[in-house]
Amino acid sequence: MGGLLLCTLAPPRVNLSVAGILLGALAHLGRPAHKPIISKAIIAPRFRKLNLDIVLRAYYAAGLGNADKPGQQVQFGAQMTRDSRGTGSQVVVDLPYGRGGADVCAAKGKDRVWAGRACQSGVPD
Repeated sequence: MGGLLLCTLAPPRVNLSVAGILLGALAHLGRPAHKPIISKAIIAPRFRKLNLDIVLRAYYAAGLGNADKPGQQVQFGAQMTRDSRGTGSQVVVDLPYGRGGADVCAAKGKDRVWAGRACQSGVPD
């Protein structure tokens, strides 16, 4: 009875302030322990982490080698590392005998195998 009388006699500002405080307290008590009350408004884009298996599949899909034929496997000359500018990854790829930069540039139209600069005169930079 006293709460109802206080609500009717109090100014609207006081009622809104009390309701806001009460709503915040109840939201804090009622939320799951591992989740915030309000989440981020912007969701960060998701990227697939590049690894050597993905690079191998891309080269094989572009027809630059064959995993089942001896002597036609694509090999790596070094581990994958960050590039000097810190904007991506780099890896040395050993193509099968008879395959070269011109084959990579020709396959570039089908799949984005060569992510470097533009191919000039059939050989990548």
